[in-house]
Amino acid sequence: MTRYVPSCIVAARTDAIQPTDAMRVASVLRSGALHRAAPALESLVAEAADVMGTELAAITVVLHDRQEMVAAYGMKRITVAREETFCTHVVAAGQLLVISDAHRDPFFANHPAVVAEHGIRTYCGYPIRTGDGEVLGALCVMGAKPQTFDRRQLEAFTAVAQSARRVLLPSAPPVRMPLPPDAGTVQLDPLAAWIEQSLPTLDARMTRRVRSWRRRPFAAT
Repeated sequence: MTRYVPSCIVAARTDAIQPTDAMRVASVLRSGALHRAAPALESLVAEAADVMGTELAAITVVLHDRQEMVAAYGMKRITVAREETFCTHVVAAGQLLVISDAHRDPFFANHPAVVAEHGIRTYCGYPIRTGDGEVLGALCVMGAKPQTFDRRQLEAFTAVAQSARRVLLPSAPPVRMPLPPDAGTVQLDPLAAWIEQSLPTLDARMTRRVRSWRRRPFAAT
């Protein structure tokens, strides 16, 4: 198994519903995004799936108790209980969330969408914000097999998310959230990562070796 673990995934592991969620939901409802389905959105979710190489993609709107899809690729648009979604964690963190293999992730291994028949193994979601700056939902892609994404894919995915926001919220001011510096890297050996971060006086040869460890795919035993 190859596992992509950006630092942002840690931040995304927060309580799914924040104390200020009522304000966020009010902003979502004011935005009108929930009722703004458009052919352009269907094209954008298809583009997202193509860029990321996944079977499924959607643009979601997360309300207090449920998630609605305003566009979907590879599946029907459905309503899902909020606690059964991945996008609620994107809402909570307000940033990119990548899960390369949910079965091997202690936080998500027992998630309802993972343990279900034909469950989700991989997920990537990028937040879409209202004009007030609140996260209304996400552009997300999902797949039934483990998968990693490189920085080129994530940058293209982010661009699709920005396009989706412009369609959903045509009058909202532009907003840009850059990818974290480590997005698209594979952190495979915690000890190697600790050495690289904590011992800057390592000689150049050792530093290069540590970095090569971080980029080397990890074969699960």
